[in-house]
Amino acid sequence: MTQEEFYDKFNMQRRAFLNTSIKKLEKKYNKEYEKLFKELNYNISHKISKYKDENNNYRSLHLTKMKKDIDDEIRKFNKELNLQHKDLLKRASIKALEDTKAIYKNFSLDVLTENVKWNKNIMDYLIAYKAQDGLKISDRLWGHSKQIRDNLINTLQKNILAGESVWDTMMELKNNPNVEIPKYLREQFHLMGDEQIQKTVDLYTVKKTNYMTRRLVESEIERAYRTTNQKLVEGKEWIKGLKWNLSSKHKHGEYDCVCEDNSTANDFKMGKGVYPPKYYPPAPAHPWCKCYDSEVFNDEIIQKIENVD
Repeated sequence: MTQEEFYDKFNMQRRAFLNTSIKKLEKKYNKEYEKLFKELNYNISHKISKYKDENNNYRSLHLTKMKKDIDDEIRKFNKELNLQHKDLLKRASIKALEDTKAIYKNFSLDVLTENVKWNKNIMDYLIAYKAQDGLKISDRLWGHSKQIRDNLINTLQKNILAGESVWDTMMELKNNPNVEIPKYLREQFHLMGDEQIQKTVDLYTVKKTNYMTRRLVESEIERAYRTTNQKLVEGKEWIKGLKWNLSSKHKHGEYDCVCEDNSTANDFKMGKGVYPPKYYPPAPAHPWCKCYDSEVFNDEIIQKIENVD
């Protein structure tokens, strides 16, 4: 096969390995995170259910205790989240190593596989990595937890205080048989019951936490995999550069991202989208970015491959 055919097949296999590995890891870790979300929801709901008065209503005097309980549960959740995240980074990183070696073997580059090694420095780099906004992953995880906690507390506080106000108003109106209780007050009071409190907890401990964390986690799997690939080939004499390949799902001109620029830039005069591994752009470029990288070999290595012109 020609050199062009070799690169086409190599890139196709790199993309296939990347997509398959990412999907498997996402499936595995999404299940783990769903368990954490359900536990958080149960624990907070259970704690809040304790704070009812003799009339089976929530009261504002319980808010301080509620806040402490919610803080404690969110803190426990975040601790587990960090442990899961470190495990995720390592698994994604080692999978990138395994896939790189498998691709090399498939292309009769067996002699190179022993020179591609995973090490703890890659893991340290992934954990300490700062994104373009200056935040490390631990900052981002805790930031999300704090946001969820604050939104949950604020919404509960508003609902509980509103419920208390509606209750007091209804009690006053009941003492005057000539005054009808307004419909909106009756409806609002109904909403302040257990069902509405549970809806609030569900919203902020399952739906929003789930969405924010899953989006972050899926981007982290992609980043760990691609960053590991970059680190594996840094300083290797048989690698000339890494090429940024656009996802097949990318529609030109329809995305507000740097992917198109990354795939066409020729700042190093190595060809469009090709960079020395050390200067490869941060990847992924945005959440759910499905672009992929591939190695550009030195010509001497290519010439040694059988049937490559």
